[in-house]
Amino acid sequence: MSLHLPTLLVVTVLAYLVFGLFQIAMWQLRREREGQLLWGFSNLSGALGGTLLCLRGLIPDFASVALANGLLILGHSLMWAGLRRFAGQPIHWPVVWLAPLLLAGLFWGPLSGNPPARTCALALFMMLFSGANFVDAWRAQRLEPLVMRRLTMLVFLVTCAFMAERALYMLQHATRPAEYAVTHPMHTIAALVALLIVTVWNLSILMMASERLANRLTDIAHSDGLTRVLNRTGFRALAVRQVQRCRRDRKPISVLLLDLDHFKRINDSHGHEAGDRLLCAFADTVSGMIRPGDLLARYGGEEFCVLLPGASLADAQAAAERLREGFASIRLRSGDADYGATVSIGVAQFLGGEMIDEAVSRADRALYQAKHRGRNRVETTETIGEGLPA
Repeated sequence: MSLHLPTLLVVTVLAYLVFGLFQIAMWQLRREREGQLLWGFSNLSGALGGTLLCLRGLIPDFASVALANGLLILGHSLMWAGLRRFAGQPIHWPVVWLAPLLLAGLFWGPLSGNPPARTCALALFMMLFSGANFVDAWRAQRLEPLVMRRLTMLVFLVTCAFMAERALYMLQHATRPAEYAVTHPMHTIAALVALLIVTVWNLSILMMASERLANRLTDIAHSDGLTRVLNRTGFRALAVRQVQRCRRDRKPISVLLLDLDHFKRINDSHGHEAGDRLLCAFADTVSGMIRPGDLLARYGGEEFCVLLPGASLADAQAAAERLREGFASIRLRSGDADYGATVSIGVAQFLGGEMIDEAVSRADRALYQAKHRGRNRVETTETIGEGLPA
């Protein structure tokens, strides 16, 4: 079965149109996603440019050649702008608008009588934007790893390679435009690849945006709204993996249960806003003192939990003492008065085969003992008479 070039061009235009309208509809649902709006306009620009190309011979050459190809490059530049907006990078608007204007000027001026040279220039512009997209995506991936961004990077690389090959092929004919054949199979292959690129490109960025949204919803569900550390649900979900990893590697693992002393007095004396500020200050203090692989969670009220992978009971006790001393020096201001608090900490090391709730329960008993013995102190399961395995 042979492929029909005009049919491929029409299908590509329809793909641009459908994806463009869909992207804009998705933006309507969440208007803060400006990148999605730019992707929508990118596709609509491609659809309009493709439509003008399909009307070659029925409309003036300026519209079907210069303007059409300028709109195709505008689609690529807007796609680049949308991806930069998605990644939180600044958009270079002069490049976005000047690139299509420059190409349209070349097509209507110096390259007007040389179709191979025009196709070569178009391929080079597309290759440059695809390369810029790949570089920007690679940088963004280091800051925000997304599985689907890898697919978009692959699409950019494939596009770069294909456009480079197409530019080289057309460059061979640019010096002999009379030998250039519009019916050459290469043009049909190029139209088919363009259709595939448009489809995979749009699907990959849609899935990338959906992945980010899913990740953010997960973060919201697993984090405390006030202190921005993990909540109990998020802590348990991540702690299970850490415990399994430590057991597989035969490493110890310990848990701290921390409770701010006389927290109700802070609320009564300085107000609930002061209490909230103190909770945030405590979370910030602990976050700054624990290791990157440790887990911190607000377990409820003024109670927090820290999981210490690879830490023995003695290591965990030393870490708890550092946290206790570090927080005791924190002072906040409410009106004309300074205020602060201390923290009591219970420490437990996981026993063989012990579940998270069981270890936390033993740490809770050690915490109770720390409260009973005067607060602002660290107690371990060992100091309250619970033995640990040899």
